[in-house]
Amino acid sequence: MISLSQINSQHESKSFNNGRMNKSSIELRKMRMKSKIEYTFWQENDGKYLGYLNQYPDHWTQGETLEDLQEHLKDLYQEFSQNFIQGIKQIALLEV
Repeated sequence: MISLSQINSQHESKSFNNGRMNKSSIELRKMRMKSKIEYTFWQENDGKYLGYLNQYPDHWTQGETLEDLQEHLKDLYQEFSQNFIQGIKQIALLEV
């Protein structure tokens, strides 16, 4: 049985032409890097934005602007998805 990582590795090795990546390989890499995750936010009376990733509702962050909040939320997502942190509650879907 062939694994997904083997398929990706084979595709990537075929995508190089004289040390350069072809256009379809670059687009494939961009698609892999981009994903979307839902978040909830609101603006407080002082003008600051508060919010949390819906997958991690117990962990709020804030920003001076909406864009600043989004950057903080991206940082949280990176931290939670790359490292196992004991005690982090998550929301998930169960297929029944």
